[in-house]
Amino acid sequence: MPRGSTGRSRITNVDEFAAAIIAAGFTPILKGRIFDTAVVADTDFFATDLEPTNTPTTFRMYIALDTAGIVSVMRDVDGTTLTENLNQGQQLIANSAYTFDFLVTDAETINIQTDVGAQILFCLVVEVPGMVS
Repeated sequence: MPRGSTGRSRITNVDEFAAAIIAAGFTPILKGRIFDTAVVADTDFFATDLEPTNTPTTFRMYIALDTAGIVSVMRDVDGTTLTENLNQGQQLIANSAYTFDFLVTDAETINIQTDVGAQILFCLVVEVPGMVS
């Protein structure tokens, strides 16, 4: 075997790689998407809480706001909502993109809030099957 070879077949192009990911069941599942929309401080981004399809799982969120502010995960378990500040409770920089991963189980639903009124430039939440960080 060549040096560094594991004996497994080697994927040689992006299309093969994408097909292998899909075949393995790792296609991200869209949970929520917001584009160029105003949000009021301390108000849920999504009209309906986001629920996992597989559990436990990881939700991955990409977010950019036009105003600096603290972004939080609102985790609901049996009617009790807990606030979890992202970015160690530090404000996100306006007009900058951030990515966050957070774990979710079948007993939970998730929403997102910010502590300031802002324009959501883009917010995308996907479930990443097979990934528990």
